[in-house]
Amino acid sequence: MERVRTAFRLILAVAMIAIGLDHFVSPDFFVRIVPRVLPAPLLLVQVSGFFEMLGGLGLLAPWKNVRRAAGIGLVALYVAVFPANVNMVRLWKDKPLPMRIGAIARLPLQIPMMRFPCDTNSSSALRSLKRSSLAKIFPAATSSP
Repeated sequence: MERVRTAFRLILAVAMIAIGLDHFVSPDFFVRIVPRVLPAPLLLVQVSGFFEMLGGLGLLAPWKNVRRAAGIGLVALYVAVFPANVNMVRLWKDKPLPMRIGAIARLPLQIPMMRFPCDTNSSSALRSLKRSSLAKIFPAATSSP
């Protein structure tokens, strides 16, 4: 089981680094889905891209406490970017069906994406997250299986 967790952690780390880089290489896509009520969309995209890369790098660290911090940081990031994912669904109402399905499917997938970094790091990370204010904001992501 530990090998599976390690493999998933490595996949998530590489994915987060790649997606974070994409925020700088092709920011237009991300800027378009930032809700209009938020200021400085490009800056928000760059900040989220930076923290995605940082979280991905943290998951690769050999030190458990760094991986734990990276996992909790990624959960906070997923909460922070959730409004953009919801906005993408709204903006894509006229897109082809496969694109709309993909946008809608991202929303419930946020829950396992929030659980996974904590599950791969340690049960103490999940306990810490449950005690945090994130648990009050998004309780489904911190409930026990």
